[in-house]
Amino acid sequence: MLDSVISLLDEAALLVKSRGLGAPPDRLYEAFKLVHSSQIDRLEMVGRAISDGESMKEVLRRLSHRRVEEDTERTALLGAVRSALDNKELSAMHAFFWGLQSYFELLPLTGSGPAAEVMEHAIARAVREPESLRARGEMAHAAVLNLRAVRRAARLIANEYASIHYVGLVRRRSIG
Repeated sequence: MLDSVISLLDEAALLVKSRGLGAPPDRLYEAFKLVHSSQIDRLEMVGRAISDGESMKEVLRRLSHRRVEEDTERTALLGAVRSALDNKELSAMHAFFWGLQSYFELLPLTGSGPAAEVMEHAIARAVREPESLRARGEMAHAAVLNLRAVRRAARLIANEYASIHYVGLVRRRSIG
């Protein structure tokens, strides 16, 4: 996932430097889709590991490692998004950037919101009771809930991206 996060950071920085120049954030959106795909893969991995009967200790070990990475990535990405939101010349894309900000604020391991809280609770139970069926069930439920949350947030970003494209298309047609 690190490569896709670096690409997303690079594209956000480039867009801020160029002040958008009236073009939709195509490369930024493509970079976001890679990050989102990695997030989906990670959450689906949790669900598969649990349904396959994998040790909760192993699942927790992977999540613990991922939490450190996610925290670093999330901090950097939120900084880049805030920089774009502070740029008045990118105001036509602010709703898109607010969507990105919301997405990274709700990540399951380091974010906030109901789905992240459910994940935090499930991890805490699994740490206390790694072999209990209840802990496995709560972890599976948390993974599904977080999948829905990040997919919903990604749909909002996709809608904003489409809106930017549509406005750009209308402007080009009215000029030409």
